[in-house]
Amino acid sequence: GYRAIAALMVVSTHVAFSSGLVTRGAAGALFSRFDFGVTLFFGISGFLLYRPWVRYGLADNPAPRLRTYSIRRVARVLPAYLLLLVTVAVVLPVARTDIENMGTANFWATHLTLTQIYLPDTYVRGLTQTWSLATEVAFYTVLPIIGWWATRRRRGDVSATLQRQYRVLSVLFAIGVAASILRAVRGPAGPAFVGYWVPAYLDWFVAGMILAVVFEANRVGCPSRITRIVNRLASDPLVPIGAAIALLVIAMTPLAGPYTLAPSGVLGMLARHWLYLAAAFLLLVPGVFGLPGTPWRRWLELRPMAFLGEISYGIFLWHLLVL
Repeated sequence: GYRAIAALMVVSTHVAFSSGLVTRGAAGALFSRFDFGVTLFFGISGFLLYRPWVRYGLADNPAPRLRTYSIRRVARVLPAYLLLLVTVAVVLPVARTDIENMGTANFWATHLTLTQIYLPDTYVRGLTQTWSLATEVAFYTVLPIIGWWATRRRRGDVSATLQRQYRVLSVLFAIGVAASILRAVRGPAGPAFVGYWVPAYLDWFVAGMILAVVFEANRVGCPSRITRIVNRLASDPLVPIGAAIALLVIAMTPLAGPYTLAPSGVLGMLARHWLYLAAAFLLLVPGVFGLPGTPWRRWLELRPMAFLGEISYGIFLWHLLVL
């Protein structure tokens, strides 16, 4: 259900930019901020993929096997992505022009390896949305290192390992905050493509990873201040959902920068980034921790939502070609 929300938001914001709706009053302000779907995707990834490492630290599971993990990530991402690359390169005239301008060899070398975000001038129309996929894949690559770092001491000591998890995630969150500030302060003076690298979004991933730690802390009955706060939020879904919507409404004001792709000031860039972060965290709480049978959970579990969630990766990959 959350994947469905995120995918439809990404599609909606790209439609709004393609149609020029983003320049038209309140509706433009609304849809220009639906790139919030990317934040939601990153939070979901952080939660789902970090949970096995938390459980390993608690001595409840064997260590995640790097080979199995890698095969599953490759199988999940690459086949559909490779089909998209070939299709766009063959059938989309504007894409062929972009590929010729950047060099055919350069295009295939960077896009096949999802390293296009590490070089300038590698944008190909019909594929520009894949920057976030490249960022996701970079997160997949560093996650085992993070997991090893967070679990290499006091494994099996529930309280101690949870405290270490929180400390490690606090460091990572601080790195993400620092990277966000650096990106905002440098602005147009810095290389634009650096803004797509993992450090600039590490705090978004960490938000989901924190929820994974809280989830497992609840499971083993080890309360802390953060578990009590999250559980209290989840006890009344209207509170976190309402707070998330309120934060997104604030993000729809000029405080969070321009509604077009024009460069944003330092305050606008940081406001949007952190408002999205807080809203995604709050929005995920009632789904992850809420009691079964609540209206929010029932809505997320509806068959149409589940179906859209199942095909969300395909929606994400193909919607720009369709546009």
